[in-house]
Amino acid sequence: MTDRKCENYLDHVREYPCIACIGLGRINRNVFAHHEDLSFKYSFYKRATDFTAVPLCLNHHNERHKLGREKFWSKYLGNEVAVYPFVFLMLSEYFEELKDFMEEKISIYTDKYLEQFDSITYDIKKGFDEILDRVELLCKNGSESVEVVKHDEP
Repeated sequence: MTDRKCENYLDHVREYPCIACIGLGRINRNVFAHHEDLSFKYSFYKRATDFTAVPLCLNHHNERHKLGREKFWSKYLGNEVAVYPFVFLMLSEYFEELKDFMEEKISIYTDKYLEQFDSITYDIKKGFDEILDRVELLCKNGSESVEVVKHDEP
């Protein structure tokens, strides 16, 4: 496994406003890069990879730790899986090579979400693990040398 730390990516995340504030119709750019538990791949680590970070202001960062993932994201975005499109967007803007792949993933998960909510969390986490594999490969080999291959299924 490659290094899970990438300060440049965390700086990229900090350029975005707080996601929870956006859910309230406000823009707050004074944010932290909160490491969110979004994949199975890093579920046994104390801190997930930097590529699962999301921008949260201090108040929402503290509240996220108090409420837990499911309750927090349900409160501000309607459900816990609604945070994934934000993360996909940040990753695709940071890694230009992932743009088409991410758009395909977002489309697949949006369609599945509309059909059946119950199984979507598992499917998204598995798909996000695939995205993280590609991100790690890009970091390891240098982004110019990696060809992103599209898959028909997540």
